[in-house]
Amino acid sequence: MRSRITALAAFGCLLGSARPAPAQGAPAPYDSTVFAALKWREIGIFRGGRSVAVAGSAARLNEYWMGTTGGGVFKTTDGGATWLPVTDKYFGGTIGAIGVSESNPDVVYVGTGEYPIRGNVSHGDGVWKTTDGGKTWTHVGLEDTHQISRVRVHPNSPDTVWVGAQGHAFGPNADRGVYKTTDGGKTWRKVLFRNDSTGISDLVLDPSNSAVLYAAFWQAQRKPWQLVSAGRAAASSSPRTAANTGPSSRITPVCRRGCSATSGSPSRPRSRRASGR
Repeated sequence: MRSRITALAAFGCLLGSARPAPAQGAPAPYDSTVFAALKWREIGIFRGGRSVAVAGSAARLNEYWMGTTGGGVFKTTDGGATWLPVTDKYFGGTIGAIGVSESNPDVVYVGTGEYPIRGNVSHGDGVWKTTDGGKTWTHVGLEDTHQISRVRVHPNSPDTVWVGAQGHAFGPNADRGVYKTTDGGKTWRKVLFRNDSTGISDLVLDPSNSAVLYAAFWQAQRKPWQLVSAGRAAASSSPRTAANTGPSSRITPVCRRGCSATSGSPSRPRSRRASGR
């Protein structure tokens, strides 16, 4: 009897060792705790759609900032070989303008809300500021401007900034025109305004005289089926005393109708160009 039991046990061991292997392609069992330390990361492409805002500083030839229309602000320190997002923990979405301080390139102002008001345009939430090269950001106001076309920083004072606000894209609002701060964004003054349907499409600081500022107006409204563009209020103006612009400042029209952009040349300070829509 004992020999029979021994023989059956030996036969059972042979059968067990002869069991067929799992079918080819069947998932093999694994220890799920092995993957506990893994984290997801984005591997490309490192941008968030179209880009209408880019800025840099002559003091740092390989450092640039790029504002996208759907992914916030990116920064490169190697001339564009690599870009890294710098605003994800603070804000994102659509970016209209970036202004870098020439006297301190770590100070950067970002105006949210892209200015090419397409049918599917998104609005921003005002102006953000960094004083440490993009490590941290602070919201500094102008929430209801929605679309910001340009940010200009005084070449010698990072606390003095002008913002060109285009305003609401789908209807009239008073929060548009040129705004100025002299305390780094703690307070803002509206220093140039046309009406509640005409905003700023461009803003240029004279490279040879920071007391001269050029602003291009655009009277426009986006509707689901069309873009209402230009109008009697659209023009380009030059506040001659931009450093202390107030009610008594002289405003000189330099483009009479439908101006969309203006530019100046550092090599020819008296030369100005304005383009119409």
